[in-house]
Amino acid sequence: MSPQISAPIVELDAVSKRFGTHQALHEVSLTIAPGSTVGVVGESGSGKSTLARIVAGLERPDSGRVVVGGKPLPRRGRRLREARRGIGFVFQDPYASLDPRFTIEQIIGEPLRAHGLWREGGRERVLELLDAVGMGGVSPDGYPGEFSGGQRQRLCVARALAARPDLVICDEPTSALDVSVQAQILNLLQDLQDSLQVSYLFITHDLNVVRRIADEVVVVRDGRVREHGSARRVIGEPRDPYTRALLDAMPGRALLDGGRSGGTAAAPAPAQGAPPAGEPAATPAGNLAGGQTGKWAGDETGGRTGGRTGKQAGEPVAGQTAGQTAGQTAGQTAGQTAKSAGTAAL
Repeated sequence: MSPQISAPIVELDAVSKRFGTHQALHEVSLTIAPGSTVGVVGESGSGKSTLARIVAGLERPDSGRVVVGGKPLPRRGRRLREARRGIGFVFQDPYASLDPRFTIEQIIGEPLRAHGLWREGGRERVLELLDAVGMGGVSPDGYPGEFSGGQRQRLCVARALAARPDLVICDEPTSALDVSVQAQILNLLQDLQDSLQVSYLFITHDLNVVRRIADEVVVVRDGRVREHGSARRVIGEPRDPYTRALLDAMPGRALLDGGRSGGTAAAPAPAQGAPPAGEPAATPAGNLAGGQTGKWAGDETGGRTGGRTGKQAGEPVAGQTAGQTAGQTAGQTAGQTAKSAGTAAL
């Protein structure tokens, strides 16, 4: 994304949407600035996924205004396809969202082909993206079935970034992953945002995740905005009873690290023989922007185990203590699967 862009990436003004008798959204307004993350939080059925689909142009609002990149979002045709080029999407389930029949090159290159960009160095772009998401040693001729859930979600992130979008919509991108892997994916997203200045619309029900990654928070319930403000203010000084109820119900609040909204907590213990979370193990991943060195956000231990390329440090591996909670010792019984409650606080 060009650093000269100063106008909001996305503006929603009094957007409403109804499905039959169900009011999915009611006069929702929000703004996403360049290089920022807006977290949309709510329970199932609150309307947050409908909001994401409207921003992506997959649903039309019944009323209100949607502006993407300074222009009203077209309703159909070629102009809508062009607008979608500036929007990437990371889905919740990394298993369901990757076609097992397609190679890694076909999956990551899908947006490039869809927007007529493949001939402009498509394979080189795929290799660049694999490097950027910490999978530089992976063959683009492999298949999704060779990889773990965390690795598959990295491939989904690479696909979302393929066409160099200004905005990536992340719809519950960590909820289907083990808690020890969730932090790695969040680290990756933050590192990519720092280097690319891409904006995120982050849909989640988890306030732990919001505190970790969001600059602003929108709390929705029954299609209405209940609270909207900086992540620090909304989480630290909630004004709406519903927000306070969500915070009170949030497990492991003491284990939260500061994220973008402040506060501190102990970091999870690294796996035996693995570097601290987010630190490069050997050769760092390549870059996507102007010579800046990319980072390994949750390094791979290398090698193939059971036909899978390099398990990422922190994923559950029999015989390891990867992803243990910060208060635990590294000498727990071998064969532990690192899925204890509270593992790897975000």
